[in-house]
Amino acid sequence: GVRQLFGAIKSKWPSLRTVAVLNWPHMPIDLPVDVWILQYEYYNASRAEPWLKAGKEQWWYHCISPSGSKYLNTFIERPLIETRLLFWLAAGNFGVSGWLYYAVDLWKGWPHPKTVIKRIDNTAKTDWDPANYVWLPRHDIFAN
Repeated sequence: GVRQLFGAIKSKWPSLRTVAVLNWPHMPIDLPVDVWILQYEYYNASRAEPWLKAGKEQWWYHCISPSGSKYLNTFIERPLIETRLLFWLAAGNFGVSGWLYYAVDLWKGWPHPKTVIKRIDNTAKTDWDPANYVWLPRHDIFAN
């Protein structure tokens, strides 16, 4: 698993900085990983403290989740202030030294080609829920 893969890398190139996205509740200090990246809503200061005291780093990330309204994200349908608050959230927590942008340029095919997306009040906002799909931009699917 992770230990074998990163252990092999560290034994071959000991000074190479290793980074892993692992949403594990507890991170073993002896894992041959230098930067532990986890989804920000899973952060727990008491669990991160031993990792940081060992001289390792912790970064956060967001992606298509968390998507619930109580979580900050960068979806276009959300108020723009959420995008800025997301990074202030990281800056305000002990030990978070980086942020991973996860697949911001990943576009996949629209899963339901007959679905019509409606614009809200003639703005860029739509009734499409970005937490449910990733899609290729198309001009022929907008209702107005």
